[in-house]
Amino acid sequence: MIEFEGREYIVDDATTNAYNLLNYINEYMKSNGIKNRKGEIVQFKINLGSPIWLIIFGVGYIATVIQKLIYAVAQAFSINSCADQQVLNLAQIARVTRKTGSYSTMVRRVSASSEDCTITTADTVTVTYNDIEYVFRPAIEYVIPKYNTDSVLLFADKVGPVYITSGSVKEFDEPVKNMLSCTNLGSEPGTGAESIAALRTRIQQNETVVPVNSVINALNGLTGIGKANMYFNISNNEAVIVAGHSVPPRTAILFVQGTSSEIASTYYKYMTAPTVTEGAIVQDFIAVNGQRFPIGYFPPETIQLYVKLYLSKNLPDDEIKALRSAVASLSNTLPMGSDYTQAYILDSLSDNELFGSIIGCELSSDGTTFSNSVALGYNNIGVIQNSETYIIIEAPEE
Repeated sequence: MIEFEGREYIVDDATTNAYNLLNYINEYMKSNGIKNRKGEIVQFKINLGSPIWLIIFGVGYIATVIQKLIYAVAQAFSINSCADQQVLNLAQIARVTRKTGSYSTMVRRVSASSEDCTITTADTVTVTYNDIEYVFRPAIEYVIPKYNTDSVLLFADKVGPVYITSGSVKEFDEPVKNMLSCTNLGSEPGTGAESIAALRTRIQQNETVVPVNSVINALNGLTGIGKANMYFNISNNEAVIVAGHSVPPRTAILFVQGTSSEIASTYYKYMTAPTVTEGAIVQDFIAVNGQRFPIGYFPPETIQLYVKLYLSKNLPDDEIKALRSAVASLSNTLPMGSDYTQAYILDSLSDNELFGSIIGCELSSDGTTFSNSVALGYNNIGVIQNSETYIIIEAPEE
Protein backbone atom coordinates (compact mmCIF):
# COMPACT_ATOMS: atom_id res chain seq x y z
CA MET A 1 0.00 0.00 0.00
CA ILE A 2 1.18 3.52 -0.86
CA GLU A 3 -0.30 6.61 0.78
CA PHE A 4 -0.30 9.79 -1.29
CA GLU A 5 -2.16 13.04 -0.60
CA GLY A 6 -4.37 11.29 1.94
CA ARG A 7 -5.32 8.39 -0.36
CA GLU A 8 -4.17 4.79 -0.19
CA TYR A 9 -3.02 2.94 -3.32
CA ILE A 10 -2.48 -0.81 -3.49
CA VAL A 11 0.67 -2.18 -5.14
CA ASP A 12 -0.86 -4.62 -7.67
CA ASP A 13 0.68 -7.25 -9.94
CA ALA A 14 1.02 -6.67 -13.71
CA THR A 15 -2.12 -8.65 -14.65
CA THR A 16 -4.34 -6.76 -12.19
CA ASN A 17 -3.00 -3.41 -13.39
CA ALA A 18 -3.65 -4.49 -16.99
CA TYR A 19 -7.26 -5.47 -16.15
CA ASN A 20 -7.76 -2.14 -14.37
CA LEU A 21 -6.36 -0.23 -17.34
CA LEU A 22 -8.59 -2.20 -19.74
CA ASN A 23 -11.67 -1.42 -17.67
CA TYR A 24 -10.67 2.25 -17.55
CA ILE A 25 -10.31 2.41 -21.36
CA ASN A 26 -13.67 0.69 -21.93
CA GLU A 27 -15.36 3.02 -19.44
CA TYR A 28 -13.81 6.00 -21.24
CA MET A 29 -15.09 4.73 -24.58
CA LYS A 30 -18.59 4.31 -23.14
CA SER A 31 -18.66 7.70 -21.38
CA ASN A 32 -17.54 9.55 -24.50
CA GLY A 33 -19.69 7.55 -26.95
CA ILE A 34 -16.79 6.38 -29.09
CA LYS A 35 -18.19 3.98 -31.75
CA ASN A 36 -16.84 1.79 -34.51
CA ARG A 37 -18.02 1.71 -38.17
CA LYS A 38 -21.01 -0.40 -37.20
CA GLY A 39 -22.19 2.24 -34.76
CA GLU A 40 -21.32 0.10 -31.70
CA ILE A 41 -19.56 1.43 -28.60
CA VAL A 42 -15.92 0.35 -28.82
CA GLN A 43 -15.06 -2.17 -26.07
CA PHE A 44 -11.73 -4.00 -25.88
CA LYS A 45 -11.55 -7.59 -24.68
CA ILE A 46 -8.77 -9.75 -23.33
CA ASN A 47 -7.23 -11.47 -26.32
CA LEU A 48 -3.74 -12.87 -26.17
CA GLY A 49 -3.55 -12.64 -29.93
CA SER A 50 -4.44 -8.95 -30.01
CA PRO A 51 -1.57 -6.43 -30.24
CA ILE A 52 -3.72 -3.91 -28.36
CA TRP A 53 -4.13 -6.25 -25.39
CA LEU A 54 -0.39 -6.96 -25.37
CA ILE A 55 0.27 -3.22 -25.28
CA ILE A 56 -2.18 -2.80 -22.38
CA PHE A 57 -0.55 -5.72 -20.54
CA GLY A 58 2.89 -4.17 -21.08
CA VAL A 59 1.70 -0.85 -19.69
CA GLY A 60 0.27 -2.75 -16.70
CA TYR A 61 3.69 -4.31 -16.08
CA ILE A 62 5.39 -0.90 -16.26
CA ALA A 63 2.81 0.47 -13.78
CA THR A 64 3.64 -2.35 -11.34
CA VAL A 65 7.36 -1.62 -11.57
CA ILE A 66 6.74 2.09 -10.93
CA GLN A 67 4.48 1.28 -7.95
CA LYS A 68 7.14 -0.95 -6.43
CA LEU A 69 9.81 1.72 -6.89
CA ILE A 70 7.61 4.35 -5.24
CA TYR A 71 6.79 1.94 -2.43
CA ALA A 72 10.49 1.22 -1.85
CA VAL A 73 11.30 4.93 -1.76
CA ALA A 74 8.41 5.60 0.61
CA GLN A 75 9.59 2.84 2.93
CA ALA A 76 13.15 4.15 2.82
CA PHE A 77 12.01 7.55 4.04
CA SER A 78 9.45 6.28 6.55
CA ILE A 79 11.15 6.70 9.92
CA ASN A 80 8.79 4.24 11.59
CA SER A 81 9.40 1.33 9.24
CA CYS A 82 12.73 1.84 7.47
CA ALA A 83 15.72 -0.42 8.07
CA ASP A 84 18.45 0.34 10.61
CA GLN A 85 20.96 1.45 7.97
CA GLN A 86 18.39 3.83 6.49
CA VAL A 87 17.83 5.32 9.97
CA LEU A 88 21.53 6.22 10.02
CA ASN A 89 21.18 7.78 6.56
CA LEU A 90 18.10 9.75 7.59
CA ALA A 91 19.92 10.94 10.71
CA GLN A 92 22.52 12.64 8.50
CA ILE A 93 19.76 14.32 6.48
CA ALA A 94 18.04 15.50 9.67
CA ARG A 95 21.41 16.62 11.10
CA VAL A 96 21.00 14.31 14.09
CA THR A 97 24.20 12.64 15.26
CA ARG A 98 24.14 9.20 16.84
CA LYS A 99 25.43 9.46 20.40
CA THR A 100 28.47 7.41 21.30
CA GLY A 101 27.42 7.53 24.96
CA SER A 102 27.28 9.84 27.97
CA TYR A 103 29.29 10.20 31.15
CA SER A 104 28.19 9.05 34.59
CA THR A 105 28.26 11.74 37.25
CA MET A 106 28.72 11.66 41.00
CA VAL A 107 27.98 14.31 43.61
CA ARG A 108 30.26 14.54 46.66
CA ARG A 109 29.38 16.40 49.83
CA VAL A 110 32.61 18.02 51.02
CA SER A 111 33.11 19.75 54.40
CA ALA A 112 35.90 22.29 54.90
CA SER A 113 37.94 22.52 58.09
CA SER A 114 39.03 25.78 59.74
CA GLU A 115 40.38 27.03 56.36
CA ASP A 116 38.82 27.30 52.91
CA CYS A 117 38.97 24.03 50.97
CA THR A 118 39.66 24.11 47.21
CA ILE A 119 38.69 21.16 44.99
CA THR A 120 40.48 21.43 41.64
CA THR A 121 40.03 19.57 38.38
CA ALA A 122 43.13 17.55 39.30
CA ASP A 123 41.43 16.02 42.36
CA THR A 124 40.11 12.61 41.29
CA VAL A 125 38.11 9.68 42.55
CA THR A 126 38.82 6.29 40.97
CA VAL A 127 36.06 3.68 40.95
CA THR A 128 36.02 0.17 39.48
CA TYR A 129 32.67 -0.96 38.13
CA ASN A 130 32.10 -4.20 36.18
CA ASP A 131 35.90 -4.65 36.05
CA ILE A 132 36.33 -1.27 34.31
CA GLU A 133 38.21 1.58 36.01
CA TYR A 134 36.54 4.99 35.89
CA VAL A 135 38.25 8.20 37.00
CA PHE A 136 35.87 10.93 38.22
CA ARG A 137 37.00 14.57 38.34
CA PRO A 138 35.30 17.99 38.66
CA ALA A 139 34.62 19.99 35.50
CA ILE A 140 35.31 23.26 37.34
CA GLU A 141 37.14 24.36 40.48
CA TYR A 142 35.15 24.51 43.74
CA VAL A 143 36.03 26.65 46.77
CA ILE A 144 34.26 25.63 49.98
CA PRO A 145 34.39 28.27 52.75
CA LYS A 146 35.75 27.21 56.13
CA TYR A 147 33.36 25.29 58.39
CA ASN A 148 30.94 24.90 55.46
CA THR A 149 29.72 21.92 53.49
CA ASP A 150 28.95 22.01 49.77
CA SER A 151 28.29 19.71 46.82
CA VAL A 152 31.01 18.93 44.28
CA LEU A 153 30.01 17.46 40.91
CA LEU A 154 32.39 14.96 39.27
CA PHE A 155 32.29 13.43 35.79
CA ALA A 156 33.62 10.03 34.71
CA ASP A 157 36.39 9.87 32.13
CA LYS A 158 34.61 7.21 30.07
CA VAL A 159 31.08 6.95 28.73
CA GLY A 160 28.74 4.29 30.05
CA PRO A 161 26.60 3.60 33.12
CA VAL A 162 28.33 3.43 36.50
CA TYR A 163 26.20 2.64 39.56
CA ILE A 164 27.68 3.85 42.86
CA THR A 165 25.76 3.46 46.11
CA SER A 166 25.46 6.49 48.42
CA GLY A 167 28.20 6.65 51.05
CA SER A 168 30.38 3.95 49.46
CA VAL A 169 33.24 6.31 48.43
CA LYS A 170 34.80 8.06 51.42
CA GLU A 171 37.90 9.82 50.05
CA PHE A 172 39.55 11.38 47.01
CA ASP A 173 42.46 9.50 45.46
CA GLU A 174 44.89 11.95 47.08
CA PRO A 175 44.41 13.95 50.32
CA VAL A 176 42.78 17.35 49.77
CA LYS A 177 44.08 20.25 51.83
CA ASN A 178 41.67 21.67 54.43
CA MET A 179 39.03 19.01 53.76
CA LEU A 180 37.42 17.87 56.99
CA SER A 181 35.28 15.09 55.56
CA CYS A 182 33.46 13.98 52.42
CA THR A 183 30.96 11.41 51.25
CA ASN A 184 29.15 10.68 48.01
CA LEU A 185 25.55 10.59 46.94
CA GLY A 186 24.37 7.90 44.54
CA SER A 187 25.74 8.20 41.03
CA GLU A 188 23.73 9.34 38.04
CA PRO A 189 24.55 6.64 35.48
CA GLY A 190 25.49 7.59 31.95
CA THR A 191 24.72 5.57 28.86
CA GLY A 192 26.50 3.37 26.37
CA ALA A 193 26.27 3.78 22.61
CA GLU A 194 22.81 4.93 21.49
CA SER A 195 20.58 2.20 20.08
CA ILE A 196 19.04 2.49 16.63
CA ALA A 197 15.58 2.54 18.26
CA ALA A 198 16.56 5.53 20.42
CA LEU A 199 18.06 7.32 17.40
CA ARG A 200 14.87 6.67 15.43
CA THR A 201 12.86 8.31 18.23
CA ARG A 202 15.17 11.35 18.35
CA ILE A 203 14.85 11.86 14.58
CA GLN A 204 11.08 11.95 14.99
CA GLN A 205 11.34 14.34 17.95
CA ASN A 206 13.68 16.54 15.93
CA GLU A 207 10.77 17.40 13.63
CA THR A 208 9.27 19.70 16.28
CA VAL A 209 9.72 23.44 15.82
CA VAL A 210 8.83 24.59 19.35
CA PRO A 211 12.05 26.28 20.61
CA VAL A 212 11.93 24.81 24.14
CA ASN A 213 11.39 21.29 22.80
CA SER A 214 14.09 21.84 20.20
CA VAL A 215 16.64 22.89 22.83
CA ILE A 216 15.88 19.89 25.03
CA ASN A 217 16.02 17.45 22.10
CA ALA A 218 19.23 18.99 20.76
CA LEU A 219 20.98 18.91 24.14
CA ASN A 220 19.87 15.31 24.66
CA GLY A 221 21.50 14.52 21.33
CA LEU A 222 24.98 15.75 22.28
CA THR A 223 27.60 13.12 22.92
CA GLY A 224 28.61 13.29 26.57
CA ILE A 225 25.15 14.42 27.71
CA GLY A 226 23.01 11.87 29.50
CA LYS A 227 19.83 13.86 29.96
CA ALA A 228 18.78 17.49 29.77
CA ASN A 229 15.78 19.58 30.67
CA MET A 230 14.83 23.25 30.43
CA TYR A 231 12.25 25.58 31.92
CA PHE A 232 11.48 28.94 30.30
CA ASN A 233 9.73 31.63 32.35
CA ILE A 234 7.20 33.07 29.89
CA SER A 235 6.13 35.84 32.28
CA ASN A 236 6.98 39.41 31.30
CA ASN A 237 7.20 40.75 34.85
CA GLU A 238 7.33 38.03 37.52
CA ALA A 239 10.16 35.74 38.56
CA VAL A 240 9.43 32.09 39.39
CA ILE A 241 11.24 29.63 41.63
CA VAL A 242 12.31 26.42 39.87
CA ALA A 243 14.18 23.76 41.84
CA GLY A 244 15.21 26.39 44.40
CA HIS A 245 16.52 28.86 41.81
CA SER A 246 14.96 32.22 40.95
CA VAL A 247 14.23 32.45 37.22
CA PRO A 248 13.67 36.08 36.06
CA PRO A 249 11.02 36.96 33.44
CA ARG A 250 11.79 35.80 29.87
CA THR A 251 14.73 33.76 31.17
CA ALA A 252 15.51 30.04 30.89
CA ILE A 253 17.04 27.62 33.37
CA LEU A 254 18.94 24.58 32.11
CA PHE A 255 19.53 21.28 33.86
CA VAL A 256 22.13 19.04 32.24
CA GLN A 257 23.58 15.68 33.25
CA GLY A 258 27.04 15.16 31.78
CA THR A 259 29.25 17.61 29.96
CA SER A 260 29.92 18.84 26.44
CA SER A 261 31.73 21.80 24.93
CA GLU A 262 28.73 22.37 22.62
CA ILE A 263 26.08 23.20 25.23
CA ALA A 264 26.21 26.98 24.70
CA SER A 265 26.34 26.85 20.90
CA THR A 266 23.51 24.30 20.80
CA TYR A 267 21.33 26.45 23.06
CA TYR A 268 21.78 29.53 20.88
CA LYS A 269 20.71 27.66 17.76
CA TYR A 270 17.16 27.75 19.09
CA MET A 271 16.91 30.33 21.89
CA THR A 272 18.12 33.91 22.31
CA ALA A 273 16.78 34.32 25.85
CA PRO A 274 19.34 34.52 28.69
CA THR A 275 19.80 31.67 31.15
CA VAL A 276 20.20 31.66 34.92
CA THR A 277 23.94 31.85 35.63
CA GLU A 278 24.08 32.54 39.39
CA GLY A 279 25.40 29.39 41.03
CA ALA A 280 25.48 27.58 37.68
CA ILE A 281 28.23 26.01 35.61
CA VAL A 282 28.84 28.68 32.96
CA GLN A 283 29.86 28.17 29.35
CA ASP A 284 30.24 31.03 26.85
CA PHE A 285 28.77 31.22 23.39
CA ILE A 286 30.98 33.43 21.21
CA ALA A 287 29.28 35.20 18.29
CA VAL A 288 31.07 35.88 15.01
CA ASN A 289 31.77 39.44 16.19
CA GLY A 290 33.53 38.11 19.30
CA GLN A 291 30.75 38.99 21.73
CA ARG A 292 30.36 36.52 24.60
CA PHE A 293 26.99 35.25 25.80
CA PRO A 294 27.16 33.24 29.05
CA ILE A 295 25.04 30.08 29.29
CA GLY A 296 24.47 28.61 32.74
CA TYR A 297 23.41 25.06 33.50
CA PHE A 298 22.86 23.10 36.69
CA PRO A 299 23.54 19.41 37.36
CA PRO A 300 20.41 17.40 38.17
CA GLU A 301 19.56 15.92 41.54
CA THR A 302 19.10 12.19 41.95
CA ILE A 303 15.98 10.59 43.36
CA GLN A 304 16.53 7.02 44.45
CA LEU A 305 13.59 5.03 43.14
CA TYR A 306 12.21 1.81 44.56
CA VAL A 307 10.25 -0.60 42.38
CA LYS A 308 8.07 -3.42 43.66
CA LEU A 309 7.07 -6.09 41.14
CA TYR A 310 4.35 -8.62 41.83
CA LEU A 311 4.71 -11.98 40.07
CA SER A 312 2.09 -14.59 39.32
CA LYS A 313 4.53 -17.39 40.10
CA ASN A 314 7.95 -18.06 41.56
CA LEU A 315 10.91 -17.72 39.18
CA PRO A 316 14.40 -19.26 39.33
CA ASP A 317 17.16 -17.09 40.83
CA ASP A 318 18.79 -16.44 37.44
CA GLU A 319 15.51 -15.13 36.02
CA ILE A 320 14.93 -12.94 39.07
CA LYS A 321 18.43 -11.51 38.56
CA ALA A 322 17.70 -10.84 34.87
CA LEU A 323 14.44 -9.13 35.78
CA ARG A 324 16.19 -6.84 38.28
CA SER A 325 18.77 -5.90 35.64
CA ALA A 326 15.99 -5.04 33.19
CA VAL A 327 14.28 -2.80 35.74
CA ALA A 328 17.54 -1.06 36.75
CA SER A 329 18.34 -0.30 33.09
CA LEU A 330 15.17 1.81 32.85
CA SER A 331 17.02 4.58 34.72
CA ASN A 332 18.77 5.46 31.46
CA THR A 333 15.59 5.77 29.39
CA LEU A 334 13.48 8.26 31.36
CA PRO A 335 13.93 11.93 30.39
CA MET A 336 14.88 14.30 33.18
CA GLY A 337 11.91 15.69 35.07
CA SER A 338 9.35 13.20 33.73
CA ASP A 339 7.36 11.28 36.30
CA TYR A 340 7.92 7.57 36.73
CA THR A 341 4.61 5.73 36.53
CA GLN A 342 3.42 2.17 36.88
CA ALA A 343 2.41 2.24 33.21
CA TYR A 344 5.90 3.41 32.17
CA ILE A 345 7.58 0.52 34.00
CA LEU A 346 5.22 -2.11 32.65
CA ASP A 347 5.26 -0.75 29.08
CA SER A 348 9.07 -0.69 29.11
CA LEU A 349 9.19 -4.31 30.26
CA SER A 350 6.52 -5.54 27.83
CA ASP A 351 9.08 -6.96 25.39
CA ASN A 352 10.96 -8.82 28.12
CA GLU A 353 10.55 -12.59 27.94
CA LEU A 354 9.62 -12.65 31.64
CA PHE A 355 6.88 -10.02 31.28
CA GLY A 356 4.14 -12.67 31.30
CA SER A 357 4.96 -13.44 34.93
CA ILE A 358 4.38 -9.81 36.10
CA ILE A 359 0.89 -9.06 37.43
CA GLY A 360 1.52 -5.69 39.07
CA CYS A 361 3.97 -2.89 39.86
CA GLU A 362 4.30 -0.14 42.47
CA LEU A 363 6.82 2.69 42.93
CA SER A 364 8.29 4.62 45.85
CA SER A 365 10.84 7.35 46.52
CA ASP A 366 11.52 6.28 50.12
CA GLY A 367 11.20 2.49 50.04
CA THR A 368 8.28 2.61 52.45
CA THR A 369 5.25 4.21 50.81
CA PHE A 370 4.45 2.64 47.43
CA SER A 371 1.93 3.89 44.86
CA ASN A 372 1.30 4.00 41.10
CA SER A 373 3.71 6.86 40.41
CA VAL A 374 6.60 8.98 41.70
CA ALA A 375 6.67 12.68 40.81
CA LEU A 376 9.94 14.19 39.58
CA GLY A 377 10.78 17.90 39.54
CA TYR A 378 12.31 19.71 36.56
CA ASN A 379 15.84 18.93 37.78
CA ASN A 380 15.38 15.37 39.07
CA ILE A 381 16.70 12.12 37.64
CA GLY A 382 15.30 8.84 38.88
CA VAL A 383 17.85 6.10 39.52
CA ILE A 384 17.04 2.48 40.36
CA GLN A 385 19.90 0.60 41.97
CA ASN A 386 20.19 -3.04 40.92
CA SER A 387 19.70 -4.66 44.31
CA GLU A 388 17.09 -6.41 46.42
CA THR A 389 16.69 -3.22 48.45
CA TYR A 390 15.65 -1.05 45.51
CA ILE A 391 13.94 -3.68 43.34
CA ILE A 392 11.59 -5.75 45.43
CA ILE A 393 10.10 -8.80 43.75
CA GLU A 394 7.19 -10.51 45.41
CA ALA A 395 5.88 -13.91 44.30
CA PRO A 396 3.23 -16.21 45.78
CA GLU A 397 4.37 -18.45 48.57
CA GLU A 398 4.88 -22.05 47.59
